[in-house]
Amino acid sequence: MRMLRVTIFTLSIIGVSGCLSSSSNLNEKARIRQTVNSVGTYADQRQWNKLKKVFADKVLLDYRSMTGQKASMLTPNQIIASWKFLEGFDKTHHFMSNHKIKISVNKATVFSYVYAVHYIKNHKPWIVYGSYNHELVKKNGHKYKKIATQLRWMAIFLHPQGDLNPCCRNENPVS
Repeated sequence: MRMLRVTIFTLSIIGVSGCLSSSSNLNEKARIRQTVNSVGTYADQRQWNKLKKVFADKVLLDYRSMTGQKASMLTPNQIIASWKFLEGFDKTHHFMSNHKIKISVNKATVFSYVYAVHYIKNHKPWIVYGSYNHELVKKNGHKYKKIATQLRWMAIFLHPQGDLNPCCRNENPVS
């Protein structure tokens, strides 16, 4: 314990103390990271009721770089309705990584990369790679207030008989 105090004191003298985080800050970042990751996990597992609980009453959903549609303020039910197209896939996997978390008093902003694979048996997958800018508010834990996507690249493979990727049918667009 004495060595730890001396090390922290030495680091603060040479100006490195800003790199150290308190355990409560690390715990809060872990909870935020878990909330961010749970969005993809719950969507992949089609656990819509659990997914609904991670959102604030209204969320700014911005997929302009991927869909061309303008950003919209949506309720959790509207978001889930717009994501139910995922049920048309046999499997999906949304992997978020490299989280950069900034915490202020009542909110957190998070940058993360996303790699998403959408699979239909006997067809090539629809793959999306990009980044997210998340904004969460502190309210009974952390709740999503904003999700904005920056598409890096996307591969959509079409079946010779037509478009079998339900994401591209745009049957029920959200405005």
